[in-house]
Amino acid sequence: MLFDSCPTYELGYRYTDEGRILKTRGPPVPRSPQDCEALSADREADGRMPVPWDVMRVLHDSPLVEWAGNGDILLSTRTIGLVLSQVPSPASEQGPLR
Repeated sequence: MLFDSCPTYELGYRYTDEGRILKTRGPPVPRSPQDCEALSADREADGRMPVPWDVMRVLHDSPLVEWAGNGDILLSTRTIGLVLSQVPSPASEQGPLR
C-alpha cells in the first residue's frame, strides 16, 4: 500500500485471521508529519475530528478491523478508533438500474 502523496510512508501489510491489518514492512512513523505537506493539515481546536495524519498513524499501528454496521468499518488501535463510511454514489441514490 502506498500513500501517493507521501511515498516516504509506504507500508506493506497483510490481513490476519484475527481481523487486523498487520504492518509487515515500512519505516516507523514519526509523531508528526515531518516531510509531507499533504499530511500536515491543522487539527481543529476541539481536536475531535481526525486529520489525515491520524489515518496514517492508524494504518502503521496494525489496526483491528471491525464491521460497524450500515456499511461502516471501524479501524482501531489502543489509542484511536476511526469509522470509515462509504459515501453513496449518485447512481446508488437513484435506486437499482433497470
